[in-house]
Amino acid sequence: MSVLRKALKVAGFTLLGIIVLLVGEGIYAVTRDYPLHGPEQPVQGEFGDPALPRLKFVVLGDSTSVGVGTTPEKSYPWLLATWLSDEYHVELDVVGVGGATTADLADKQVDKALRLEPDLVLVEIGANDTTHGTPLRTVETKIAKALDRLQASGAKLVVAGPPNMGTSPVMPQPLRMVSGWRGAAVGRRIEEQVVKRNIPYIDLAGGTRKGFTEKPEKYYSTDWFHPGAGGYRLWAEVMYPAVRKAAESLA
Repeated sequence: MSVLRKALKVAGFTLLGIIVLLVGEGIYAVTRDYPLHGPEQPVQGEFGDPALPRLKFVVLGDSTSVGVGTTPEKSYPWLLATWLSDEYHVELDVVGVGGATTADLADKQVDKALRLEPDLVLVEIGANDTTHGTPLRTVETKIAKALDRLQASGAKLVVAGPPNMGTSPVMPQPLRMVSGWRGAAVGRRIEEQVVKRNIPYIDLAGGTRKGFTEKPEKYYSTDWFHPGAGGYRLWAEVMYPAVRKAAESLA
């Protein structure tokens, strides 16, 4: 019996140590200085021959939607608009903002997006819900609210979940591993609501994990958290097939 008590005591101290370590690492990751900032002007533009069919393309999301880590011209919305411009006259507007969560998406960004009367909407969200510890039930409720309103507008909708949150070198272990688990859980809640509504879903985490893990210097920006130009191009390449298919379905 004394052996069991000793084992339980050791296990308890081990668990406490892990919790203290994770809390400390979490505080470091959240309070660490991230020197990169978004553009001062809205990310928007027109792409392609005006004689081509018009496509109002609106992107909702967090800091990655405005290209934090590179220039707006190398962000994934800009790249997608450029590639779509072979067949459409694309009018791009990005209403995403840094730090946005699914709550910000549902309660703020959707209104802005709908006022623009979009033909095609792309949503990428979930990273800040992961790092901020948003309850999974809240993620589910808020993404459902956003999707219902966007879908009711008649616009074609494509949704991407969070990237793989367990690849960033800025997060020490075991926080990086826990962040990866947490990001996957957030992604699953988003995916469930998207698939339930027959909306195309992009597995951004699965599609980009290998690149960011094996060649972080190529795909991360200088803060080792946001993507750099290479990372956003990889994101755009993963997103493009679903985005293009949605655009083509408008015809």
